[in-house]
Amino acid sequence: MGFLIYVFAIPALGLAVVAWAVATRRLADKTARNHGRNHSGVCGGMALIRTGGFTGSFQNDLHWRWTKTPEEKLVAQAGSEPAAPPPPR
Repeated sequence: MGFLIYVFAIPALGLAVVAWAVATRRLADKTARNHGRNHSGVCGGMALIRTGGFTGSFQNDLHWRWTKTPEEKLVAQAGSEPAAPPPPR
């Protein structure tokens, strides 16, 4: 889901711009512009999540970046199962 993070970032950055506008509406113009240039908090927050995919109705499977993927969990589970018995002769 390589570029899906960019789709998620659009509403988050939009919300950050609105929050910045509300928070800095009473500041001087130069000060407000300087504070508005740095949205790295939102971008950094988006870098902490990853998606394991989504369904046809766009229900996303979101996880923290450092948790195991479904594939890693499956491989770990397969390693702990007993070996299959040999086929009968």
